[in-house]
Amino acid sequence: MVKRFELSDGMLLGYAPIDDEHRALVESLNALAALPADCDQDRIAATLDAFIDAFESHCRLETERFREFGFPKTESHQQHHDDLIARLRELRDQGGNPDELSSEALWILLEEAIREGLQAKSFLQHNGIAD
Repeated sequence: MVKRFELSDGMLLGYAPIDDEHRALVESLNALAALPADCDQDRIAATLDAFIDAFESHCRLETERFREFGFPKTESHQQHHDDLIARLRELRDQGGNPDELSSEALWILLEEAIREGLQAKSFLQHNGIAD
């Protein structure tokens, strides 16, 4: 059960525009987790849709920036984003309670931030783009 997730400094890239979006995604995820267990499905779906919309927007920005920076794994990173978005949409379509949905969405967000983000972080730091 997720009650409130906090983004650690180790999960940040050191590039403010993307880090700010990661923070906003966490806040959107926390809004989902804060819904009461007996919340109606329309409200749950709307809150999850807001998270998905923010995640898709973030993925577009991140891909654009990575292309600009010449990140060599941009295309595979984009494919990974597409897979994560598809998983989020499946979650929305399946429905469920806020605890289950926010836990699953958290794993997707962590996979984006940790698995994929850390590869990019090294590249950004090596090229003087990130702190």
